[in-house]
Amino acid sequence: MAILLNNVGYGNAPWLRALQALLPDEDVLTPDDDISPEEVEFALVWDHPLGDLHRYPNLKAILLLGAGTEHIDRETCLPPVPVVRLIDPDVVMEMARYALYWVLHFHRALIGISTSSYSNIGTGMMSPRSLTMVSQYSD
Repeated sequence: MAILLNNVGYGNAPWLRALQALLPDEDVLTPDDDISPEEVEFALVWDHPLGDLHRYPNLKAILLLGAGTEHIDRETCLPPVPVVRLIDPDVVMEMARYALYWVLHFHRALIGISTSSYSNIGTGMMSPRSLTMVSQYSD
């Protein structure tokens, strides 16, 4: 049995070290190794070359090395094996923060503020605090 690690665009080395330490009795291979396709039973991938997974006739599962599935969704025909997503509490928190950032970005019209500050043009927008201060002195 062999495990294929294909995370080339993002660095195989850290994953390879961790997997070899945790699974010392297993063969963990990368695309740089001389791979016999029949040996590979598990594929740990992220943004792998399209169509590559069909090369491994004994594949039992595809394990994604990231939270998203967009790269695996681009495959037109996957081998008939389970696809397992990585679920990491830290990744979940970072994705929630990322989504919150963009909600606030659009809600507060930050794109207009940042664009006008680069071009040295005022936006004419007032914050609630400045409106409160103006109304205190308008009487």
